[in-house]
Amino acid sequence: MISKSSIVSLALAIPSFAYSNTNLVPDGVLRLGTGSYYSKNVVITDKKLRKVSVWKNEDGKLQKIKEYDNDLGKAEGDKVVEGDNKTPEGVFFFNEVLEGKQIPFQKYGVRAITTNYPNLFDKREKKTGYGIWLHGIPDEVGLQRGSEGCVVINNNAIMEISDFIELDNTAFLIEDQVNYISQEELTKKRTELEEFLKAWRLAWINKDIESYINHYSDSFYSARKNKEQWKAHKKKLNKVYDEIYVDFSDPVAYEVDNQIIVRTLQHYKSTYMDDFGEKRLYLERQEDGLKIVAETWRRVDHGKARQTIAQGTLLRDQRLSANQEFGTKPEAQATN
Repeated sequence: MISKSSIVSLALAIPSFAYSNTNLVPDGVLRLGTGSYYSKNVVITDKKLRKVSVWKNEDGKLQKIKEYDNDLGKAEGDKVVEGDNKTPEGVFFFNEVLEGKQIPFQKYGVRAITTNYPNLFDKREKKTGYGIWLHGIPDEVGLQRGSEGCVVINNNAIMEISDFIELDNTAFLIEDQVNYISQEELTKKRTELEEFLKAWRLAWINKDIESYINHYSDSFYSARKNKEQWKAHKKKLNKVYDEIYVDFSDPVAYEVDNQIIVRTLQHYKSTYMDDFGEKRLYLERQEDGLKIVAETWRRVDHGKARQTIAQGTLLRDQRLSANQEFGTKPEAQATN
């Protein structure tokens, strides 16, 4: 993995002093949802500017809709160990709302929204700690107290920002310094990722194991398998299944410090299986390009997944219908 300090951005990044330019957007929001399944909003913290902002997907373009002053951990830098009083940096998701008697008012204000820190990248890097929240604060205390690592905004702000947050859906990006780029430059970064995912999917469907595994990092580890074990596992499945078909919904994707999280709904169909779930891919920008370092899957509601995937177009080979890709006639398809 390339160190954070040695990366030359693929985009023409513009520093935070350009924040007021309404034509520029944060370069870490690679793709938002439309609101039909994945959230069309994202919350971003710029630690250097001490600002929390809310952005939304407006017809495929990012638009800033809210901005708040904030407080941070008492110590500067990225969180590494429990008790270091630092605010972590990365891509997180909101988990739970706490309020009233669930939290002490003098510390957390009227409401706290928990996050999933440490995320998978943090765990790979052996970072520790817990309880990193976005929360309020009593008005008389203000935003200069310093937290134990949480991002803090005033009580009115935490109530207002809650309207834009869907639990386990809306992303929370925390960055040391947000870079701002043009919509055109963001489109280039988005296209790069989409082309990577398309090639990965087609290699999977075509059972091209060498092309498929080339999308994975040497440091890959998931489901108790390293890269070589993952390759052997996939080769075995390719022999068992006569045909494989994989389809995805249009993904959402977020990036902080060259670490990317992609979430997409997946329909996997093979000779003996037909199921729906959510795939999460964890990618890094490495010397030889984008690479998958981990992936997870969880079961989701089939009806919602089927409908959302049917609406997707980004990762599908437009030359083929689903039936043609699977190599069967329409009447032979399973109905479930």
